[in-house]
Amino acid sequence: MFCPNCKAEYRPGFYECPDCGVPLVYELTPEQPLTPEEEDASSLVEVFSTYNQADVMLVKAFLDGEGIIYNFQGELFSGSGVFITPATLYVARADIDRVREMLDDHGIE
Repeated sequence: MFCPNCKAEYRPGFYECPDCGVPLVYELTPEQPLTPEEEDASSLVEVFSTYNQADVMLVKAFLDGEGIIYNFQGELFSGSGVFITPATLYVARADIDRVREMLDDHGIE
């Protein structure tokens, strides 16, 4: 049994996804491949990087509030001394201008 929404697989005896609340199905339908335009719009692009943990938390709060899908890599600042890598924000190509405007509006560089 599978959830058609989150694609999780469940053992026999489950009839509803506990996370999504939708009825389970016996098999998932194959997903349609993305068109080149959809694939380009959904690919993640680097928009911002920082060594400041407060900036990471603030930017994440703004993005969550706006419902923007993102990926912050390295937000735990791995490494030590001069070898610390910055946290880097990636967003969908379609959201780049919106995110950059949001960062500028809040004085985040």
